[in-house]
Amino acid sequence: MLCFSKWSKKIRKSLFKLAQTAEELKAKVSPEAIMPTESIAYPTVGYDSDCNAVNTLHIDNFLFTDDDVDQMVDEGKVSRYYCKQCGSKDLEALNFISHSLSKEQIEFMFRRLVPLLQNPSPFIVNIGSRMGAVIFGASLLGESDWKIAGIELNPEFAKLQMEFVKQHAFPNIEICCSDVRNQASMIQTADVVVMNNVFSFFMSAEERVSCWEFLHKNLKPGCVIIHNPAICDIAEHLPLSFKVEEWLQEKRLFEIAYEFCGTEKSTEYEDCTQLHMFRVIGS
Repeated sequence: MLCFSKWSKKIRKSLFKLAQTAEELKAKVSPEAIMPTESIAYPTVGYDSDCNAVNTLHIDNFLFTDDDVDQMVDEGKVSRYYCKQCGSKDLEALNFISHSLSKEQIEFMFRRLVPLLQNPSPFIVNIGSRMGAVIFGASLLGESDWKIAGIELNPEFAKLQMEFVKQHAFPNIEICCSDVRNQASMIQTADVVVMNNVFSFFMSAEERVSCWEFLHKNLKPGCVIIHNPAICDIAEHLPLSFKVEEWLQEKRLFEIAYEFCGTEKSTEYEDCTQLHMFRVIGS
């Protein structure tokens, strides 16, 4: 775990409130953090194409830690395996998928990565803000001059975010219930865009192509994308009109993650190195 003694009083207070917010959200959503109005579209080719409704378990990383999952397994609430042939011992490990970033990833992003930009008042846009984990983290861990926006397609999640922003008086946050492709002006002015593989499980391949083409057209040079996982991995099988490596330049984060976590042998380090940071260099 990260060393509490190194944290300022403000950071400790912010992290406590972020954890408290996660606990409150547990009462509002299912462990999967998927709304009844949402449909999961499992990828059929490329990244995550090994996932399907039978072999995949959705557990939200913002709401539940690895220790929480271990406890749920011990209590028989979830399993780590599924039977490939009912009644046999032919067991296969389940794929665990989260549609939120973990609290450790959010802390790493806003305490280490965004400050690297040396922009005192960045405009941070979270595409697919869902429950609000990223935008709440930005508000709590960022500076007072930061401007923060969440774009969320699902009306139920957008409403939930608005309720929490009002209830907790999170400053500097705007919630936009919309398809990102209808928010060109917001995307064009973004300094930082955060995404957690937002398109892959909720859109067809054709729609994913459309969204990436939109971002390619509208993100300004110098804009930073923080994405989980690597964009080149999820775009590899998409028929895009551009080459990702000619559009984006990646900054390696292993050394920064090591300095932040103090070790390479922790779940926190593993979580942090799943994030990828890119700068728009072309169009």
